[in-house]
Amino acid sequence: MATERKSKKKGVSSKKKEKVVEYFDVVKDGTEKTVKAVGEEIINEVVPKKQSSDENKTLRNILIFLGIIVIFFFAVYFLKSDSTNFQYRGINFEIVKDNGGVAPYKTSLPVNYQGKIIPYNFFLRNDPRKLDNISFSGEIIFKKLMVLNATDDLNCKGDGIISMANVANLYRILGTKVIKDENATCDSNGSYTFLNAAVGNENKVEQFGPSCYELTVKNCDVLRVTEKFMIESLAKVKKLSK
Repeated sequence: MATERKSKKKGVSSKKKEKVVEYFDVVKDGTEKTVKAVGEEIINEVVPKKQSSDENKTLRNILIFLGIIVIFFFAVYFLKSDSTNFQYRGINFEIVKDNGGVAPYKTSLPVNYQGKIIPYNFFLRNDPRKLDNISFSGEIIFKKLMVLNATDDLNCKGDGIISMANVANLYRILGTKVIKDENATCDSNGSYTFLNAAVGNENKVEQFGPSCYELTVKNCDVLRVTEKFMIESLAKVKKLSK
């Protein structure tokens, strides 16, 4: 058996070749003959360093590309999540679009319903983060009774009614009885919460008694002012629950 060797060259695969001889029985024209086949078989082939390095680089680049795709996917997912959920003053909000976009800013409070604690959802029309330009002076003090009044000038094409109903709904969920009494005023003894909304030259909320608040509204901006009061109330609930 003969063995043939080739010398190594830089950049060329190092190969060792071995001569192979095989015999085959072939039948031709009714006569059986033995045919000899001679060939070479490459053994112990060594991959050149340059080729191996190129393959490793290609594999590395593929893995990096796949990693970038995975990171991009998760980044888009979390950015989308962050864009629809946010926290303000310790209150969790979610931006929803399934209510027609009228009041897309949703938050919730745990309430006891038939012996079970369930979340009660509230929907605001204005982004709570953009209500900071409405000043609030004082502190929210909760009472078992609230007197809620508003001047006739705050009808504002129905916005005044919606605003007062939203405040009343929030405080009823908090366990406060809400009534309307046009003859009532601030109670100096603080036996009940008094809330009055009136037209003014600027949007603001001021406490002027033990649990008495004046909501001043400019240019029928009653929804924003009342929602500012609701945010302050929700923030106080969050603080008391800690």
